[in-house]
Amino acid sequence: MLVIEYNYRGNSYFFPYSNLSLYLDKKGWIFEKSKGDSKIYFNYLDSDFKVVIGLPDKNSHVLNNLLFHVFDTLSDFEQRTLEEILESISSIDKDVWKISISKGAKINSIDFNDVEKAIKNIKNLMLYSASAEQEARPYFEKPLATGDSFVKECKFGHTYAGSFGFTIITPVKSLDKWFDDKSLISRDRKINERIMRSFMLIRKEEEIIDITSVYENALNGNMCEAIIDLLRISKGDIECSINYSPIANVSSDIKDYSKIEIKHSNMSYIEGILKKLRQENEEINNFTIIGNIIELKHETTDEDNDYNILIIGDIEDKSKEKIHVSLKEGDYIKACELHKESIKNKRDIFVKISGNLRRSKKKWYLDSYHSFKEINDIRANAAVNDDMQQNLFNF
Repeated sequence: MLVIEYNYRGNSYFFPYSNLSLYLDKKGWIFEKSKGDSKIYFNYLDSDFKVVIGLPDKNSHVLNNLLFHVFDTLSDFEQRTLEEILESISSIDKDVWKISISKGAKINSIDFNDVEKAIKNIKNLMLYSASAEQEARPYFEKPLATGDSFVKECKFGHTYAGSFGFTIITPVKSLDKWFDDKSLISRDRKINERIMRSFMLIRKEEEIIDITSVYENALNGNMCEAIIDLLRISKGDIECSINYSPIANVSSDIKDYSKIEIKHSNMSYIEGILKKLRQENEEINNFTIIGNIIELKHETTDEDNDYNILIIGDIEDKSKEKIHVSLKEGDYIKACELHKESIKNKRDIFVKISGNLRRSKKKWYLDSYHSFKEINDIRANAAVNDDMQQNLFNF
C-alpha cells in the first residue's frame, strides 16, 4: 500500500493513495475513464457546469505537483480551505474537531494547569455524549461502557493557527451497505452530532420547555459541567468546528452546521440548564431495595462491559416498581444464576441491594451499589423497608 506524504504550509499529511479515489467516490464524483495510468473523474457545479479532476498515476515522479491541482480543484469546488481538504482525505474515516478557547480574551498564554483541565473537559464532553448514546440520562454518576470505549479511540491532531486550539480526531464507523439510506446514522457520528446539537442549543439560548428532550437529543448535566469549566478556563469565547468524514451520513438538522462559537456570556444559560438537569436527576442516598430479578442484560464493546439487571420491588407506597441496576461482573453472574434457579423452580427469589436511588424520565435507577445478596425470607427483612423509607422524599 502506497502512503503519500504531502507537505503544505509547514504541515505534513500522510494517507494511503487509495484514500483519494474513496474520497471522490463518497463526495459524489463520478469515474469517467482511465487515461494511461491516470483516472478521470467529473462532477457538476450548480447542475450544469462540469468540473473534471485527473487523479494522477501514483508512480509519477511529479506526483505531489499533480496532486496540488487535485486538492486545489476540490477546495474551489467545496468552498473549503486546502488544509480542510487535506485533513478530510488523510482522516477519511474520522470526524475532526477543532476547539479553540480564549477567543477575544486578549491574552498571550494560559497556565499549564488550565491546559490540563481544558483537555480533561474536552474529553468529558465526548465521554458523556457517547454515554448518552448508550442510554440518555439527565446526569451520569459515572460514564457508561460506550463512553469509555469511544474516548479510547480519540486522538490529538495537528495544532493550528489561532487562539489555543486543540484538534481532536474521533472514530467513525461506516454503514457502507446502507449508505444510500440517509436516515441511518452510525453511533460514532451520533456522538459528535449530539455535541454539535448542544452547541447550537447554547448559542441560540432557546427557552427550555421540555428538559427531557434536552438530554435525549443534546446536553446532559456532565456535558454542561464540561462546557462551563471550559468557558471559565477560557476567560473568553470558544470556537468549535467539525470536519465530518464523508464515509458516514449526517443528520438533516446538523449537516449545514460545521462551525459555531460559544460566547462566554452563554455560561449563565448553561448553568440554568444544568440546574434543571440536576433537579430531574434527584437522588436518595443509601437506599435499600428488596425485590426479585425480572430481566438481565449484558452490553459489551471491544474493551468494556455493562452488566444490567431489572428488579421489581416496592418504593414507599408504590408497589412493584421497576428499578434498573448496573452490577459488577461477579454480582451479575450471581444474578444470572439466581434468575435461572427462579425460572427452573417456578418461584420468586428475592435479592437485597443498597445504593443511591434516583428517578429519571419516569424510570428508577440504583447507582453506586455496595451490597448485593440473596435473601431467603423476605418477611425477616421487612424492617429494612421501614428504615429505608424514612430517607425517601417525594419526587
